[in-house]
Amino acid sequence: MSITVCLPGTAAGRVDEAVKNAMAPFEVDYTSGEELAMWDHARICGGADGHGFPVLPAHEGDPRLIHDRPRHDGTLESSRTGMCAGGPRELLDFNATRAEAEEVAGEAWDVWHSVPAHHPPAESQTSLYRRTGLSGPRYWNQPLLRAFEEKLSTLRRAHRTHRFSSALLSSTDPVEDIGAVSRAKFVAWQGDLVPSPRNVLSLDGWWYEVGDVRLHGACHSPAQCQHEPDVGEGQATVAAYLAGVSADTLLVHVHCHV
Repeated sequence: MSITVCLPGTAAGRVDEAVKNAMAPFEVDYTSGEELAMWDHARICGGADGHGFPVLPAHEGDPRLIHDRPRHDGTLESSRTGMCAGGPRELLDFNATRAEAEEVAGEAWDVWHSVPAHHPPAESQTSLYRRTGLSGPRYWNQPLLRAFEEKLSTLRRAHRTHRFSSALLSSTDPVEDIGAVSRAKFVAWQGDLVPSPRNVLSLDGWWYEVGDVRLHGACHSPAQCQHEPDVGEGQATVAAYLAGVSADTLLVHVHCHV
């Protein structure tokens, strides 16, 4: 999983240490409450694979931006153009994530509607499962779906981040979710799915994953915690929280093994 770790602006210059300290209460070390054991390996990344943060135009070279740390084998990849693994809130372009999601969705819708002329119609996952009891690989092995994936791979490479076009395959059934709706509806739906990062470790030490309980690093377990969370429940409150932090707050994309 990935989580956005929020750090005070004063942590600039010691980001690795600050991230480690912020995440320490949730590390699997067999000394804290089991409910707080959330991760056992983590790395600051996201600029190279496009899953981090878009940078505001004209700020790509700002030295305050944070980029990927080396992998466990020492290899290091550079950030994609216009992307980073984090930085001050004021340098990150959250509006671009929705704009790109909508752009990719519109292009994917166009791709889907351009391939049927060359391939037989595809069966939806629901229909295939009801008829045969099978899904998964057999569904994606249909000629129309294979052609769509091939063209979509080209579309991914044309954008700074591929999280949206990847999600089109992992969370949708193109036959029903793209083929049976208007372009405008599909574009709006995809835009609504990615208004901001979903998971947050807040400035006050709250670990929150959308759809899950909120955990306070200062407390041994949720049952013993008497503190009021600074992040509300639901995707909208995560977006509101990140929009409300001070301009110098550091937002760091961290990928965890859980």
